[in-house]
Amino acid sequence: MRKRRAPSLARMAAVLIRRLRILSQLVAAGRDEKSLDTAFLAVREQYGDAEVDYVLAVLRRQANELELLSANLTEEHRRTAYRNYVSRFRRFGSGGRPLTIAGWTRIAREHAELTIKLGSGKLPPQQRARLDQVSEMLLFETMFWDDLIPDDLPADVIKLPRPEE
Repeated sequence: MRKRRAPSLARMAAVLIRRLRILSQLVAAGRDEKSLDTAFLAVREQYGDAEVDYVLAVLRRQANELELLSANLTEEHRRTAYRNYVSRFRRFGSGGRPLTIAGWTRIAREHAELTIKLGSGKLPPQQRARLDQVSEMLLFETMFWDDLIPDDLPADVIKLPRPEE
C-alpha cells in the first residue's frame, strides 16, 4: 500500500478556503427558499459536484453530532458523537486535554444554537465571533480538510489560514 503524501500547505489552504466558501454560499442560499434550487445549482456549477458533495457530507456529519438539541438523542448517540470529537482532538488538537463529555455537551449545544441563528441570518457579529470560538474548540473545521492530511503528519504543521470574510 502506497503512503499518501500531504499536499503543500498552499494547496491545503486553497482547498479549505474553497470548501468554506461553498459552505457560506450554501448557508446564504438556504435563507431564501424561493431561489434555493437556482442558487444550489449555481454553487454546483461554480465548484463542481465532488466539492459540493464533500461539503454536504461534512454538514451531515456535523448535523449528526449536533443532534444534542433533540430530546430523542440516546446516550449511545451522545457517546458516539463525543468519541468522534476525541478522535479529532487526538489527530488535530494542539496539545492539552480534550473537553470532558459534560463540557463537550455544553459547548456542542451552544454551537448548535449559534449555527441555527447563523442559518436564519439572525446572528449578531459578537455571536459570530463566539461561533468561531466554539467551532474551534470542537474542531469542527477539521472535517472540511481531514481528507487532505495524512494520519502521520505532525500536528504543529496544521495551521491553515481562514478565508477572508
